[in-house]
Amino acid sequence: NLNWYSLDAAAVVLVPQMKLRVEAIRGLDTELASAEIDLTGTSEATVKLSLKNFYDAHFRGLRGGNTHLHLMKLTHEEALRYLRVVPQSDAIDLVYLSYLRRVPDERHYISNQIVADSFSGGSLQLLSQHGTLFDNGQEHRHNFGRGDQGYGHVMLLNLERLIQPVSLGPGIMGEGTDDTPLQVGIRAAHEDQATAIWCHNTFGFEDVPNWMAGLIHAQNIYDGGTHGTYEDTFYRYLNVGLKVPFSTGTDWFMYDFSRVYVPMFDELTSASWLKELRDGRSFITNGPLLELEAERGGLGETLLLPAPNRITFMGKAMGRVDFGQLEMIYNGQVVDHVAAKKEGGYHHAEKQFRVEIEESGWVALRVKPDANVNELGRPLFAHTSPIYIEVAGKPVFRKEAAEQLVADMQQSVQTIQSLGKFTSDATRAQLISVYETEIKKLEQRIEHEK
Repeated sequence: NLNWYSLDAAAVVLVPQMKLRVEAIRGLDTELASAEIDLTGTSEATVKLSLKNFYDAHFRGLRGGNTHLHLMKLTHEEALRYLRVVPQSDAIDLVYLSYLRRVPDERHYISNQIVADSFSGGSLQLLSQHGTLFDNGQEHRHNFGRGDQGYGHVMLLNLERLIQPVSLGPGIMGEGTDDTPLQVGIRAAHEDQATAIWCHNTFGFEDVPNWMAGLIHAQNIYDGGTHGTYEDTFYRYLNVGLKVPFSTGTDWFMYDFSRVYVPMFDELTSASWLKELRDGRSFITNGPLLELEAERGGLGETLLLPAPNRITFMGKAMGRVDFGQLEMIYNGQVVDHVAAKKEGGYHHAEKQFRVEIEESGWVALRVKPDANVNELGRPLFAHTSPIYIEVAGKPVFRKEAAEQLVADMQQSVQTIQSLGKFTSDATRAQLISVYETEIKKLEQRIEHEK
């Protein structure tokens, strides 16, 4: 049996008196260290393991964050110990602990108490003195049922105050109506200079209109489940000309190595880290570490080409676990790849990808989806945010992607009208206008492109 534990410096581990194999890792950039010991007839033993880095994320100026985390069914003391020990063993630089309301389960949400205290000092500031920076957040959400889809979930990070109401609708709160869209709370967060990150990829109906309205700063994927693929959201958004930074987290507890990296050579602060994320200089992973650069720009930047041309991109991936292959993506299609090779205690892939850029769009790097699982048994993923390309002054706009987004919003309207509980026809119409406004904009753009 294989069990992993996050340990602090003073930890004592009780094990059976038998032959054992002890393994150790820290974060994503150390090789696995191991030792065989025979504890038969022995009451006490010491094992010394030395960890070897095959990659130095900090030296390269990369700072990893978890943008979606809650804790429940722990005492206050247990929660603080968890937050002190687990992020350190995972080598996470920044964690956003977020407030969430759901009746009646919220009585067990210890993270709510810790976040509420953070607005007047409190535990998050004290925890930040131990090597991992902590900041507050809020999961602003709506469900038609306890776990059913509703308007969706959005993380609001680096808050000055909680945006009220935290959760919307009778499906999650047991009272009230479905009159209020998430967009109201998102706009309030914008006024306070907070960052808005959509959760769970395709989960929820209001993701598309809020992205089209320019109200979302980044998109979480694999934060507590898949709920679709890259193609379902990221790629369609990108193919209608939106700029979409990638992010991720773990939702309830840190059961995976999921994190989002951004470059940061100056002092790490929540505000500066979030700016890099909003600027699209990120990559997400729960294993392989990625690098992607163009001849004249990096992640989040726009290459301006007077005409179609061939562009060379340098791509690289390194990870403990075999990730199969590294793939170059252009406008949602795999245009090139390179197989991973084992080098000592890690796997490595590197290539100069020469891509024929025939039209405006975007490129990104990813590892082959579903190629393997990591040490925690979770399916491996890694994907950069895009490098954008504009050819001859004409931004990318793919009609088929726009038509899919329009169809999604139209279906959402039908579902909401069927399931929603509204105060009046007027409040229903106001809610539906969030979708109809963006449907009309996209339809006008589709007609213009004919």
